[in-house]
Parts: sequence; structure tokens; C-alpha cells
Amino acid sequence: MSMMDKTFTGSQTRSEAGASEPRVGRWQGILRRVLSGDALSYLKSIYWSVRLRGKLAMPLPVFTHWKTRWSVARTANLIVRDRLVVGRMETQIGQNGQEGLDSNVIQIGAGGSLEIDGFVTLGPGVRVLVGPNARLKIGDRSYVTANSKLIVKSDVEIGSGCAISWDVQLMDTDFHHIAQGAQNTQKITIGNNVWIGSRAMILKGVTVGDGAVIAAGAVVTKDVAAGQVVAGNPARVVKEQVRWVP
Repeated sequence: MSMMDKTFTGSQTRSEAGASEPRVGRWQGILRRVLSGDALSYLKSIYWSVRLRGKLAMPLPVFTHWKTRWSVARTANLIVRDRLVVGRMETQIGQNGQEGLDSNVIQIGAGGSLEIDGFVTLGPGVRVLVGPNARLKIGDRSYVTANSKLIVKSDVEIGSGCAISWDVQLMDTDFHHIAQGAQNTQKITIGNNVWIGSRAMILKGVTVGDGAVIAAGAVVTKDVAAGQVVAGNPARVVKEQVRWVP
């Protein structure tokens, strides 16, 4: 851990420097956003970024749309290494999701932890709910597209280079017991370079191996091995040893 990495409690946070954007292009982008009416988002982003590092740094380690609802308990931890972008996701054909209309929610309960291990993007409408003493970790270069939900009661870990599409739901708990004493919460582990299609659901206790593909609409209740494609409800293996290109 570098000397740049700082740990805080409550709504304070920890971060490691990771700037890589050209200085001129970075400032031009900021100016363009401010002139296009995005000043409120930058004010809120500056607020969270200063709390993150204790001083203003560029690029901002946290960019958040101003309508994002942040709720971070005093004893919770938000850890950002490099950069977290909330509420904005640009594609080759424009904005992904309805920025400012599909509002984001970031909630971390008492003793909970949200760890951003690199550069991560959460598109418009994404909701991240981390319960008390729970943990969510998202790896570098992973992104979550518009209106998806990450619901964490215990532990969810998402690897690097993952592509999570529209309206996906990851939920590590059933919230209720089918039988008395039955386990209703188990860790979800998503490997590196995993592609999760639109409206897929990943349920408690599932491990998805590196390079796997979860088809649109799949309901995943069992482990998926590396390089497999699964589809259906419940999800079943339809192809082996695939290699997809982000």
C-alpha cells in the first residue's frame, strides 16, 4: 500500500492516485461540461473528492451526477483507487441511460465497505446498496450499465474488466427463509472479464469464472466455470471455452 493511500471512517474515504488523462484534454472536458450546465454535478463531485483525499486533486477521484443520492454511515468505508464515475456513461453513439432522469443511489450501512479497485463506471440509474457490515468490491475497468442493481447483505466481489449490462441484478441474499434455520445469504464472486447480459440475475452463493458470459435474461443459481456461456431460467451451459472481446 502506497503512502498516497489513506483510510478514513464514516463518510470519509481512502484513495490511491491514478491520473492518466492528458492535462489539456482533461481541463477542456471539464470546461465543456460546466458550460453545458453541469456545474452542480462538479460541485457535488468536488465535495466528495475533497472528502476522499482531504484536498482537491485532478482528475477528480469521484465524479457524481448531482442527483445521485449518497447515504454513507458514519462507521462505513468508501475506498476509491483511481476513479469512480457515477451517473454518466458515454458510448460511441452517445449517452447510455437517461442522465439526470435515472437517478443513482449509493448507500453504505454502518460498518459496511464499498471498495473501488481502479477506474469504475456506474451508469445512470444504477443502485448500489451495501448493508451493515457488508462488503462490495469492484475491480479496475469494470462498468455497470444503466438501471442495474447491486444488493449486498454480506459480500459481493466483481473482478476487473467486467461488462455488466442494463437492468442486471446481483443479490447475495433472499432476505427471507424458506425453511427455519436455512442459510439465506451467501457470497457472490464474479471473476475477471465477465460479460453479464441485459436483465440477467445473479443469485446468492454463485461464483462466475473468468471470461464467462451470462446471456440476457439468464437467472444464475449455480456456479459458472471459466469460459462458459450460460442462458435460460434457471441458467444452463450452452457453450464452452468462449473468448469474447470487450
